[in-house]
Amino acid sequence: MKRSELLLPPTTRQDSRIWLNQPHGTIGAAPLETIIGQFGRHKTLTPKTFHCRSLNGDLSTFATAIRLLEKLCEEPAIGVLSGQLGRLIDGMRKACAEEAHLDSAAGLEGAIQKNGDALAALRRISRESMVSSNLIDQAARCVLAALDAAGYTHVVISSAEIIDRPSLKLFARACLLTPENSRLVWIWTATASNSWKTHPGLEFGMLPVCARENFMEAIKSVLQPLELDAPQGSHEVGTALKTHIAQRGVGGATGWLANLNYDACAHWAAAQADPGVDDCRLIALLMVNLGLYDDAVDILQRAIAICSQATLRCHLWYVSGLIWSKRLYNVARSNACFDMGDAALESVAAGDGGDPHMERAWVQNGRAMNAILAARLAHKPISTAFPIAFSHLTRAFDLVRDGGTRDRVYLRFNLLGNMSNLMEIGGNYAVALDLLNRTFDESLARGAENEREWIAQQRCMRAALMARAGDAAAAIPIFAEARELMQQFDRPISAEALGRSQAKALYQSGAYGEARELFSTCLDEARALRSRLGVQTHVIGLAACEISLGREKTALSLLRTIGELEDVWALPPAALASADLSGLRIQDAYYGLSLSIPEVDLEDMAPASIAGALRGRQTEVDAVRALKK
Repeated sequence: MKRSELLLPPTTRQDSRIWLNQPHGTIGAAPLETIIGQFGRHKTLTPKTFHCRSLNGDLSTFATAIRLLEKLCEEPAIGVLSGQLGRLIDGMRKACAEEAHLDSAAGLEGAIQKNGDALAALRRISRESMVSSNLIDQAARCVLAALDAAGYTHVVISSAEIIDRPSLKLFARACLLTPENSRLVWIWTATASNSWKTHPGLEFGMLPVCARENFMEAIKSVLQPLELDAPQGSHEVGTALKTHIAQRGVGGATGWLANLNYDACAHWAAAQADPGVDDCRLIALLMVNLGLYDDAVDILQRAIAICSQATLRCHLWYVSGLIWSKRLYNVARSNACFDMGDAALESVAAGDGGDPHMERAWVQNGRAMNAILAARLAHKPISTAFPIAFSHLTRAFDLVRDGGTRDRVYLRFNLLGNMSNLMEIGGNYAVALDLLNRTFDESLARGAENEREWIAQQRCMRAALMARAGDAAAAIPIFAEARELMQQFDRPISAEALGRSQAKALYQSGAYGEARELFSTCLDEARALRSRLGVQTHVIGLAACEISLGREKTALSLLRTIGELEDVWALPPAALASADLSGLRIQDAYYGLSLSIPEVDLEDMAPASIAGALRGRQTEVDAVRALKK
């Protein structure tokens, strides 16, 4: 799915979103006034400009945002928002401190043991960005409120190519969420070359250019600005500012990867003249997150060739297998990688230092996924693959049943969660729910910093399973409680997604009036968040409720209105013109709390959802089949 398919465009006029392509240099004070005079909409007002720029090209996480939010805190007019901004700044500084803390670890394995996000980033190829994404979303909304309170008319993002990635995500989110009636004008200036696209093969030295230019295109695809060449004389011709990052080892670079600061990680990678095995591991996962799947496989092969440790070779083969199945959609190649991983463990030396049983268990975990995926792609009944997948998972769990190391504990939870998913896929809902309840007992989160969020997440998993098993009535209060918690924690994206599930459960239980009210409320939330999927889900649900209540004309009017306002057509315009509502289908999905928020991340996504394909959603199965390599 493309990023632009996740989000609706901004509601502001396009001439409030200007993107200036500049050839060289940075915006100076006098040229800045020229640009505002040429592109500003407030001719009768004295412009008040909030200038966002990197003073020294520091790409460290939130380097630019922290400084600018501190500046905004000094505005007397923003009142209590100053305290909110202060707490957000503290959160950003904490993320930076945790990254630096990882650099003090003993290499990559030491970093893994100090940080759960780092462990997830290196053991899986899926992003887990909920913490950083929520911070960015909260900051973007708070910044918007502060800019309005302080009377700013223009926000100028100067030389965006040298601003750190998390800060750019914050500014992009704020620009996207700017209300339709806002007086703010956003002016972005950037230099782009697209030089990496014509480069034969992708070497490490090209990674920073590739990472940044792809991301700049992502911002433009979401914001849909009026793109122009910078006016004559609007830039200072000369040497462009250089970007730089802190000097860090592979442990610290893992922190950048875990926080999705891919530009800093890419610059670190480009500086590795003779990368070792751990360097290659990290660089391969960076490439996966940048959508460079073939290059990631190649760098893992380089690592395997120089790796003398059997357990680590097995791990490298395992990650290669995940890329082949979950990103390149080739189950046969994936299984071949898993075979090589198992073979590597046949020659474990006495002083290997790794955990052979754990590595073999990871491989078994991958084989279980591939068994289900292969059946889906071959149109075979899932019953033919169920015993194979079950056997792989049970053998994997037996291998790591004991032991208290952090990576074994992590894997056990992963395996038990996958076992619950497998039981659900096989229609064994009672067993799936029992596994979920016993595996993710809420007492495990007691005293943790994110205790309430963790509990809300686990309850959502249970509620979704109950609803899919046909017990929507039991799921309703659990979804409602989790949604209320997310609202209390200022997590509107998660709250809106949970509203989809709660409203659908109400609808399925026959409470059409209550479902209608909630679908209507969440439709407004989704529009404010610019969530295309949210708007589509809620407008379909709301229309279905109107039909069930005997108000077909109201349903037709609603569908036409949202189609015209947001270009989200739940039914083809021709069907609506003929008042044909027979094709309306309420969304066949329940949503919990996702570990990633791609609407905020703005990063490359997998072309098709393996999770959806494994669950048997035909649209995803068809998409994976079409993309098989």
